[in-house]
Amino acid sequence: MLVGELKNIIVRQLAKRLPDCPFVFHLKGKPVKSFRRAFKSTCKQIGLTGMVPHDKRRSGVRNLRRASNDEHDCMEISGHKTRAVFDRYDIINEEDQH
Repeated sequence: MLVGELKNIIVRQLAKRLPDCPFVFHLKGKPVKSFRRAFKSTCKQIGLTGMVPHDKRRSGVRNLRRASNDEHDCMEISGHKTRAVFDRYDIINEEDQH
């Protein structure tokens, strides 16, 4: 079940959905072919230059862990299949340790 801001995003997208388009996220009714290009274009439109998708994924993992979520659940949400890769995203600084 979706909750919070993610639910709001999906609800807004569904409200803007074209009647004959099966996609929730699309470009004028066509599927998004390149996530990286769409991400870069969107970041440029909102003034976030130099951002890469992994920055957001890293922030997401870090925020999930700071909220005391179980590591297994965090890996499921973020799509990490191996512990080694998850550990690279689960960055802990001195403030987190205190």
